[in-house]
Amino acid sequence: MNRAYLPRLIALLALTSAASLSACVPQEPAEEQPLIIIDDDPDPTETDTGDDDASGRPDTGEEPAMVCTNTCASARDGECDDGGTGALFDGCAYGTDCADCGSRPAINEPEPEPEPEPEPVCSDSCQYANDGECDDGGPGAAYDVCTYGTDCSDCGSRDGRRNCNSNAECTEGRVCNATGQCVSSQGASSIEFLTLTDFQASSQDVWDSSFDVGGDVRSVSLIVEMMDPAASAYIWKVATPQNTLLYDIERSDESLMHVYPVTSGGQMGILLPNSPQYSLSPGTYTVRLVSENASRVKVHALIKRGPVSPQGGSLPVTFWFTEQDYMDAAQAQRSAEFQQGLEVFRQIYADIGIALGPVRYRDVEGTLGRQLAVPQDEVVLCQGIRQVATEANLSGINLFMIDDAPDMGILGISCGLPGAPTRPGITRAGAAIALAYLNYSPQIFGETVAHEAGHYLGLFHTTERDGSSHDPLDDTPQCPSSRDLDGDELVSPEECRNNGADNTMFWTSFSQGGLQTTLTPHQRFVMMNNALIDTY
Repeated sequence: MNRAYLPRLIALLALTSAASLSACVPQEPAEEQPLIIIDDDPDPTETDTGDDDASGRPDTGEEPAMVCTNTCASARDGECDDGGTGALFDGCAYGTDCADCGSRPAINEPEPEPEPEPEPVCSDSCQYANDGECDDGGPGAAYDVCTYGTDCSDCGSRDGRRNCNSNAECTEGRVCNATGQCVSSQGASSIEFLTLTDFQASSQDVWDSSFDVGGDVRSVSLIVEMMDPAASAYIWKVATPQNTLLYDIERSDESLMHVYPVTSGGQMGILLPNSPQYSLSPGTYTVRLVSENASRVKVHALIKRGPVSPQGGSLPVTFWFTEQDYMDAAQAQRSAEFQQGLEVFRQIYADIGIALGPVRYRDVEGTLGRQLAVPQDEVVLCQGIRQVATEANLSGINLFMIDDAPDMGILGISCGLPGAPTRPGITRAGAAIALAYLNYSPQIFGETVAHEAGHYLGLFHTTERDGSSHDPLDDTPQCPSSRDLDGDELVSPEECRNNGADNTMFWTSFSQGGLQTTLTPHQRFVMMNNALIDTY
């Protein structure tokens, strides 16, 4: 390789790959419709007793229960403020201005509406769907190699009611999966951790890191760790035991392996295999890397063993709340909008058998919290995320809630594709999502969280913005550039309906009216291979 050519090539790769890494670019929201507010009838219904507050109560011959406290902030000001009969104001809760309003008859709350029956579970995201045999582990299934409800063509639709919430509620040898069903376990996955390389690199150093794969290995996650967060490195080649090149930086378009080749925030993850197009054969694999800057470098391998066709998996999640104006960690747990978005994220992953949990909430305070809230650029953002996540040392994926990134023009971003899996003793990373769009659409927010987490777990955009490039997976629909009907050199979700716009990993979100909640069997394959997912 011409070394003089390298800096220009890497700059070009960084620009090209940034399109893949910059997850969701927002569409212009549709013009907001005016809200129609329907007030409750201000006049209480008259009854023949003339007692407005007692209307609707049966005459039992007993004195009604009364409400009488003075917890209203304006109690004892000579004016009734609790919004009940005769009140001048309604600034306080009913019955909390007893000194000015007198005792109030207690109002019985109406019985809550019964929970609706859950929708049946029915999809064909199982990789063995349509093979004539039921593979989802449910009643009557021949095999248990797919998530419950994901082999609908062979098993029929499944009952959507949850039968369990934890493994403790299942009999021995069975586990509670993401959809709340007790299913057979093929045995839990395990991770072997190895440090392959640890040395002081100079600028433009070239080195090889090698690792051995046995017949029982399902995947390998590599972590390239520059001890100086501002330093960078990139992948040159990835070779199999037979010296077949899975990836070559000089022929990246022809490579079997699709990678994001440059470190982000001083880190980089590499996942093998990241496509069903190739598998790991026993022997020694070699990864050649090049350092752009002088730094101490460590390369680690997380070797995953476990089920060949996992029934499901679990992913711990930590939400980090920067110093933005929307909400902190405590408020997010009570926010209806945030919890609605979380449920969208949870359901997208449950549909392919990945259960989220435990879910943690943490705050990022002080100067760093303010810097991360409105990041200047990707470098500053990912370096800050690395600092926070490393100090916290929590398992699973770290998702940072920021205010907005107006200069970056994105809904969210992942620091790595894939990002570095968490492991005690090594630096961490994560992804960031803008809270600025939560109130506009909790649905889009939840889809964006799932999208960024998908990047961090190793998924590329199914279609890039101009329609000229796509991910390496065979079963993800592609939207070609010919679908750019308005000539703006972008393929929008509206232009790509029925051509993959409903996939969670499409390059941008719908402006309104469309859902992006679909992940394919091959996308599931990639995610289940990641060391962050504990599979069974």
